[in-house]
Amino acid sequence: MTNLFDTIFLVAASVDGILDQDGRSVIAHAFYNGYVKVKLDYIKTHGEAVALGSLLQIIIEREPSAVYRKEIEDYHAKIGLPLTLKELGLDTDEELDELSNYISKSNDSRVQSVFPGLEAHIVREALEEIRG
Repeated sequence: MTNLFDTIFLVAASVDGILDQDGRSVIAHAFYNGYVKVKLDYIKTHGEAVALGSLLQIIIEREPSAVYRKEIEDYHAKIGLPLTLKELGLDTDEELDELSNYISKSNDSRVQSVFPGLEAHIVREALEEIRG
């Protein structure tokens, strides 16, 4: 059981460690929060959704974080984490629109402090890259 807890802790810490220093996993967690609101019968765990959200954050950040995208995708594939929205059961335009609007809410001080002025269309474009 100790190994299980150690593994969970290390994987969770590694997600924060590979994301941008200033923003850590702000988009990744906003993605999870939006996911459970959009997909009321959500089918994946917090960790799986945040892992895909970390990939979304890398896409939104573009440069210089984009250099890590392939590394993250390879790691996710290696350990069986989702690489697409389809794997999380998100596949309609309506779901993606709702998720984009949720992540880019102007009153979300955590997201807006790291990504000032983030707009839904930017999030939507990034979501399309991982749609699947």
